[in-house]
This record gives sequence, structure tokens and C-alpha cells, in this order.
Amino acid sequence: MTEPEMKTLIADYCNGTLNDVDFAPLQHALRESPEGRAYFRGYLNLDAALTEAASVEAVERNTWTAPAKARAFTSRTSPLVWAPAATAAILALVGFFLWKSANRTGPGSVVASEEEVATGFAILSRLIEAEWQDGSEPRSAGDSLSAGHLRLKSGVAQIEFFSGATVLLEGEAHLEIISAQRARCHYGRLRAKVPPAARGFTIATPETEVVDLGTEIGIAVARSGSSEIHVIAGKVELHIDQEPVTSLRTGEALLLEKGEPSNRMAADSEAFAILEAFEPQSRAEHRARFERWQNHSQQLRQDPRLIVYYSCDQPQSWQRRLINEAGDPERRGAMVGVNRTPGRWPWKSAVEFRRPGDRVRVFIPGEYTSLTLACWVRLDSVARMWNSLYLTDGYEKGEVHWQITEEGRLAYSMRIRETGRHRQHLYLSPSFWKPELSGRWIHLATTFDADKAEVTHYLDGREIHREQSTSEHLVQTTRFGAGEIGNWGQSLRRTDPEFVIRSLNGLLDEFAIFNGALSGSEINAMFHAGNPVGP
Repeated sequence: MTEPEMKTLIADYCNGTLNDVDFAPLQHALRESPEGRAYFRGYLNLDAALTEAASVEAVERNTWTAPAKARAFTSRTSPLVWAPAATAAILALVGFFLWKSANRTGPGSVVASEEEVATGFAILSRLIEAEWQDGSEPRSAGDSLSAGHLRLKSGVAQIEFFSGATVLLEGEAHLEIISAQRARCHYGRLRAKVPPAARGFTIATPETEVVDLGTEIGIAVARSGSSEIHVIAGKVELHIDQEPVTSLRTGEALLLEKGEPSNRMAADSEAFAILEAFEPQSRAEHRARFERWQNHSQQLRQDPRLIVYYSCDQPQSWQRRLINEAGDPERRGAMVGVNRTPGRWPWKSAVEFRRPGDRVRVFIPGEYTSLTLACWVRLDSVARMWNSLYLTDGYEKGEVHWQITEEGRLAYSMRIRETGRHRQHLYLSPSFWKPELSGRWIHLATTFDADKAEVTHYLDGREIHREQSTSEHLVQTTRFGAGEIGNWGQSLRRTDPEFVIRSLNGLLDEFAIFNGALSGSEINAMFHAGNPVGP
């Protein structure tokens, strides 16, 4: 089958006009051609985007008079609406071959993306008034934990192992993570819950190894090395050097000193932290962080450098506008397709981008020199070639594009000239994206300093890349005009779906553009004031 013939059949399929006779050859062609499968996938993406755009336009006009092509895509025979048997068969076929291709190894093969693979052995799921010991690596809630040491000075840390076991660690403590099924408590107190799925989870101490057979236990290890094992529920086995295996059951406890059992006693469940006891305190901390952000937000609104500031702090789902807190009401954002959802805190909203048509339309007049763009996002993936944070509709001289690449790199670019060489320049950070960031709030910022001729990228308040501009790449006048947050209005130069479709996948909460390059300390202060899980 020739390439034009295949494309014709794919077009017929998406229009719902492919007959049974032609279905089999198309199925065979997709099986044999990686390029054909890639084209088919891109065609479906474009199909979905056009359908969304047509639907949104019609709703905005309060009518249903979509263009003929869009009406064909949304007809009874459209596979995106009614999904006949042919759709299921061909999508299953394409999915199988894409999976097979992504999991092959060898010359010319495609290796599965790292984004699909979780790393580490556990997740630091919650911190309550946690402070880390001097010299130890500071951790944040949501961090993935590989083999290594956690040295907690004070407070409580909840650790969820990939085996299913949960450990509540109380400071001061030193816990070493060895695997998803094993940890070592060098000193300190912890409470562990081990469901049946994690049976066999082992916590080593200087005196013994505690093999948990599906229980709830408390362990206290003194600096001297002596250990107390308390069985709150269930059963454990103690493996002590040169000693027979010792079993403890519900309500029993054992003190071990110098490698030998010293004293049997009743288990004391109240001697170990329970998460429920910290809930009121945790809620109070959460509220205090929200109020800290509110105070900072009110101060930020007075900053004369602000061009636009969308705090997203309007919870009414019916309100289809993002208020510009910088003052000019003409610069408010128009929500198209996107929905409001709880943001970094339950008491404020964020904007949710899920479908290819979701976007926030903005118009920003004026000309500027130096700039800062900043936002909070919670990304589910960065699967597209380009994932939009902010893009102007076209890409004219002086206009700015801000996005994330599929490799997870923060990208800032400006149109330098309309003709000739070097018409634009792209400033790319190193890749910051890793699977454990999925679903977690992160703060992104980029500054363009025209006086210093440099672009700087920031992640969570810290600088991750700085690049000098050459005189050939320098732009003295920047502008925005019509543009979009979380999507791209139009491409004037290319139409291929992988390049054109740039919709964000996740949530956005607080977006700001400044007329000027903020300092590193100002970016860091913005991050700490808005961090929903930080100190």
C-alpha cells in the first residue's frame, strides 16, 4: 500500500466512511508500518483537537453550527463519539504495536520512556512540623525515596513503601531505606503498619531484625543500641544473632540489650505516634501556609512591575474569567473548555487543563524590555513535543513563547526577526522532569534580563540554568498581544499535529508576568510564600 493510499484510508476511517473491504488492508498496513502508526496517532490527535475546538466555539456562541468538517467528526458514525467495533479493533491493534515497539531493545529500537517508570522504594507522603538534622539532605512531602538515609531532627514523617508498608517516623531519628521491603532504624521511634500485601516487611535494628507478618508495631531504638519491640496488632518474628527465632503477638513487647532479650512486657501503643493525633495540627499548618500565601499575594498585587497576575483565587465555577489582579480589567483571562478545581489548598481554586481544546485566552497590549514569567503547575505528564505555559497566537518579532519540552526542559524563546538567519532563539534548561513530580505542585519561573543579556530558569525557587544572549540573539523590545495560557491559538507556518498541538496536561494555580527581571531572591521568596507543603 502506498503512503497516499494509507492516508486516504485513515481519513475515511476518521470520517466514519471506511468500509469493511478496506478495513483489512489498513489494519495490515498499520501492523507493518511504524511511520503509518505514527501518522495515524497524530491524525487522531488533530481530530480530537478540532472536535474540541468546534464544540467550544459552538458553546461560546450558544449555538450548534459547527463547520462541515467538525460536523463530520462529531456525526453518528464518528469513532470518537460512538466507537463502533472497527474503532476498538484498530485502536487495540495500534496500541499493541506501540507497546511492543516501546519495549523492544536492540539497534534501531525505541526504549520505553523513563517517564513511565517510577524510581526509588518509597514516597515521603506527609511531613508534620518536620525539621531535618544539620548536614542531611532536606526532603519535601511527595519526594520519591531511593536507598539512603533520612535523618529527622524533630517532627513527624510519614513514609509509604512501594511494598505497601507505612512507617511513621518521629524525630529525632535516623532511618535507612534499603529496599521497598526493608529498612533499618539506627535510632529513634517509629510506628509501622504492614498490610497483608507487604507481609515480610523487615525493619532491622542494632539488636535484631523484625520481620513483620502483617501487623502494626512500634519500635524504639536508643542511641546506645538497645531496642524495644511493641506488637500493637498481629505477629512479628525477631531474628537475633545466635538466638532461636522469637515470636511476639498482639499486646506483647520485648526489650533487647547487647544482642539478647532482656525483658518481656506489655505493649504500649500510646508510646508511639499515630497519624490521627496530628490531624488537627496538620490542618492548622495547612491553613497557616494558605494565609501566608494570601498575605504575599496581596503584597504582590501592589508591585508596579506586574503586567498581569492571575491568582486563580475565585472559586465560583460559573465565572468563566480569570481576574487580572494587576489592575487592568481588559487583561482578564477568558476560560475556554477548562474547569475550576481545588488548587494548592482546599480554600482556593486552580484551572484544570485536560482536553486538547482547553485554554485560557488573554490579550496583553504594550511593549516591554526585560520580563519575568512565573506560575505554579501540577503536571500529570509532559507527553507532547511542546507543552504550553504561555504562547502568543502567532510568533511575530519580539513575541515570547514559554513552554516545557517532552524531555522535561523549561523552554523560553523570542522571535528576533522576520527574515534571514537566526529568526528566533530558544533558551533551554536541563531536564527537570522526573516521574515522581507527576501530580505534585511545582513552581516555575523564567527571567529575561535585557540589560545583562541573559535568560535564567528557576524550579521551586532555585536557579537551574542561566544563559547569555549574543548580540545576534538579543531582543530589546518584547511584546505579547493575543495569546493563550496552557495552549496555542494558531500556527501560521506548520500544520503537523505533533508540532501544533501543545495543550497542557494538569493544573495551573497562579500565573504572573512582570515588566522586569526579578532577582533570584525574589523568585525564591515567591516560591516559599506559595509552597503548599513547605515550612
